[in-house]
Amino acid sequence: MRQHKKKFYFEKDDYHLEGSLLDLTKGLLKFLSPYKRSFLFALILIFLSSLLAMISARIMGLLVDEGLSQKDFGTSMKWGLVILILEALSLLGLWRGRYSLVKASSNSLLDIRKNVFKDLQFISMSYFDKQPEGRTVTRMTHDIESLEDFFSGSLGRLLNALILFIVSIFAMLLTNLNLGLTLLAGLIPVFILTYFSRTKVRFLNHQISRYNSALNAKLSEYLRGVMTLRIFGWENWSLNHYGKAIEKHKQSFLRANIFYAWNRPLTNFLCTLPIILLFWFGGLKVLNGALELGLFVAFIRYCERFTTPLANVTREIQQIQQSLTSGERILSFLNAKKERETLGEDGHSEPAPKGGISFQNVSMYYTLDQWILKDLNFTIRPGEKIGLVGKTGSGKTTTLNLLGRLYPFQKGTISIWGHDIKSFKRSHLRKNIGFVSQKALFFKGTIKENIFLEVTEFDSKKEIALKQLGLYQWLKEKGLTLDSPILENGSNLSEGEKQFLSISRVLIQNPALLILDEATAHIDIKNEEKIQMALDLIMENKTCLIVAHRLHTLRNCDRIFVFKDGGLIEEGNHEELINKKGEFYHLSHETLKFKG
Repeated sequence: MRQHKKKFYFEKDDYHLEGSLLDLTKGLLKFLSPYKRSFLFALILIFLSSLLAMISARIMGLLVDEGLSQKDFGTSMKWGLVILILEALSLLGLWRGRYSLVKASSNSLLDIRKNVFKDLQFISMSYFDKQPEGRTVTRMTHDIESLEDFFSGSLGRLLNALILFIVSIFAMLLTNLNLGLTLLAGLIPVFILTYFSRTKVRFLNHQISRYNSALNAKLSEYLRGVMTLRIFGWENWSLNHYGKAIEKHKQSFLRANIFYAWNRPLTNFLCTLPIILLFWFGGLKVLNGALELGLFVAFIRYCERFTTPLANVTREIQQIQQSLTSGERILSFLNAKKERETLGEDGHSEPAPKGGISFQNVSMYYTLDQWILKDLNFTIRPGEKIGLVGKTGSGKTTTLNLLGRLYPFQKGTISIWGHDIKSFKRSHLRKNIGFVSQKALFFKGTIKENIFLEVTEFDSKKEIALKQLGLYQWLKEKGLTLDSPILENGSNLSEGEKQFLSISRVLIQNPALLILDEATAHIDIKNEEKIQMALDLIMENKTCLIVAHRLHTLRNCDRIFVFKDGGLIEEGNHEELINKKGEFYHLSHETLKFKG
């Protein structure tokens, strides 16, 4: 049977047109619901403001009919004063309503920001395997900022225009049904244009967002690899690729601007059609004596009340669509699978970390039908030091990831300390596993903050442990203290210093199980001896799993596990495996040839 070898790719970006506006609205309402009273209060005030504006427009007609046309100064002053009061109250109501709306919206947006960052901590690890870093950063920055623009500005103008439009339509129909229907018919062309252009507008905004995300992804990638680019002299190559991404982004903006160049003026013109119809039909009626002049003036005010906000909203349609696109993308991020969905519900067991490790018939895949681990079986006794070797892709790292429950496995059972790993509370399990990798991660802050992290109690045992490790002596030699700063990602530290501090961090946590993944791979020989002494200290009386390509560093391991194609094919101590002349023997000779 012919087999097709599949490859792993990043998932396609989640810019799609399948999501409906109703689904998006429901998703955003979840964040707006805690502030529904404030939103309701704002809507009532905006409605009252619109109602007062319509009453003011009607009284404007009375001012003309009963005051100005009759040359009655007293009546004119009376209605003029009423109009000023109504307009002032309308303006005050609109300001207070918009203020309440913006305040509630800001609180909702704060909740969205918190939820996005919270979900970032619990999203399944497989999400990060398939999504570029820049894409995730875009969700948390550009998309939220776009949604913020909508909440703080466009939403208030949109609601104001909508309420004004509805109230003014009712006012016109109640004042003069025939003329009101005539003016309402004048809005049909703008509604038709908006309806048929909505998909195009949304597509253009999705395209802009997609290329913006791709641009951020490339920028993030090149910033991380700036040293590699400089070393290999790939500056022009990176400029070329980044330039292509910029060009695509620019072209998407140009396409959108070309569309809006004719769409917006046409929409603005169509918004003025009701006023043109009013002057045509209404003017004829006034001349024929079929319509009072004051009523005609009132209708002019009605038209102004809804055509101006409507035109403003149509001009902001790009921003509104962009915000809706950003909202869709944020909800897509929030709906990404969490650990509880891929790993199952969190366990409740917090047993004492005593006992060994057992893998029984464990098989695992990342993608369906591509098994990474195949029927893996082994047992590790408490306190054993186990080396893990094998070529790249043989399954070593995946096996270690399963111990921390970072990924699900589909078959078999894993037991730690005499308990099924699925029964553990994940936070308890992970806090009892110390991990020292070849690349130490540091956050901007002090040495103390990076070493202690969540540890708040600094007892005498931890002080003694750090002294045994030689941390204080190292700080003294470097002229540093625990309060000395570490720059972002430890850029002011050497690789040896990073690794030394990383080991100090693990020592403070005092884990029961220790995993060393090429912990001395990038350390020079002089520092390697010092780091190895530190590692020996923290490995004392602990179960240890050690991944190493320098096979001579595994001589002191109790046993060595040899992986190949997702399976465990050999195990034994260094001497036994060499004498066996199997896979480990060949790996050892390949290493010697490479060194030679």
